[in-house]
Amino acid sequence: MADTIRDKAELLALVQVGVAGGIDAQAMRDMLVSVFGVYGSIVVQGGSTAQAFASGVAEVMTEWTGNGTTNDGMTPDYANNKITIDNDGVYKVDFFCSFQGNNPIVNEFELRIDGAATDIGFQRKTSSADVGSGSFSAVVTLGATEELSVWFTGNGVSNFTAVDAALVVTRIG
Repeated sequence: MADTIRDKAELLALVQVGVAGGIDAQAMRDMLVSVFGVYGSIVVQGGSTAQAFASGVAEVMTEWTGNGTTNDGMTPDYANNKITIDNDGVYKVDFFCSFQGNNPIVNEFELRIDGAATDIGFQRKTSSADVGSGSFSAVVTLGATEELSVWFTGNGVSNFTAVDAALVVTRIG
């Protein structure tokens, strides 16, 4: 039988059953996989491909080079620029990026959920050929099938090259 990721209420019910009559092996595995192993990531390592964008037009970040470390509970998909959540829950979302631009502009990065804008992100002004970096972190409640992606824009026409980056999602509740 496959191990099942459970929410807090289900885990508390398992503990109550265990106190009354012993926890079976499957329930113990479900508890462990729920508590210690729901995470996923997509990464850029040594990126060198520039992605062009127009002034003020948000674009999904497409320079991902691979899926990072992943466990059950979510589906990272670097080829489609997203991480899909497999189970309802509370998640910690972390993003960091070192990047290079070719024009002096303000670069904005933001988390999107199912393509919808959020207030989670950061801004960084770069000068020509400057390498900048930035990060954001947030705790969000997500439902199964929701998709997370990173979008960027700038206040001028430019190219953006992600040198190293990661979008990391960890279930915390």
